[in-house]
Parts: sequence; C-alpha cells; structure tokens
Amino acid sequence: PILTCHFCFHPPHGSRTCREAATCTRKMPAEGLTLSVLAETRPGSKICVAGSIEQLGSWSPQSGPFLTTDPSTYPKWSVTLDSKGWPAGGIEYKFVIIEPEGANVWENRANRWLS
Repeated sequence: PILTCHFCFHPPHGSRTCREAATCTRKMPAEGLTLSVLAETRPGSKICVAGSIEQLGSWSPQSGPFLTTDPSTYPKWSVTLDSKGWPAGGIEYKFVIIEPEGANVWENRANRWLS
C-alpha cells in the first residue's frame, strides 16, 4: 500500500493550530476537526488514526477512529473528530492502514502533531 501522506486539513476558522514537521500554520477548529489523507489501498483495507490520547486509541490502531472513503472521493479518506476536551499541550498521531489480513501498516514518517 502507498500512503501519499498528504495532510488535507483546511478548516475555515478556529482557535487551534496544527503543525506538520513544525512548519504548518493552518488553524484547527476549537471543537470539531476533519483529518484527511490520500492513500491508495487494497480492496478490503481500512484506515484509522492512532494517537497519543484515548480518543485516538492510545496508539492502538483497532481502537482509533476509522476514516471513510467512497468511489467519488477515493483515494481521499477522511474522519471528523470531536476535539473538545483534548489536552492543551497537543496530541501526536499517525494514519494506519489495516490490511484485510489484519496487518497494520503505519505511516513511514515522524508523528504528526496537533496543538
């Protein structure tokens, strides 16, 4: 599988800032946010977000929220999350492809960061 690792988060307003490799200055909404990734997957694969907080599965891919796609948006996968109550210091996360056989394929990059 190929994760093209595009961070497609472009909300219009908000009070939080996302940082990707410490260079991104896009704003995150104060409560809800949408994370998207462009990823080519095999039929039957799933993509989830695994991260440093309980709402993101505490780094357990099967416990994190799953992204969705459909024929009109593939290979873009997205999930909308409620960020109310997330720690003020920020969170770390990665996208993970879960193969049909159950294998986890983690992004081959440093952790993503939202603060």
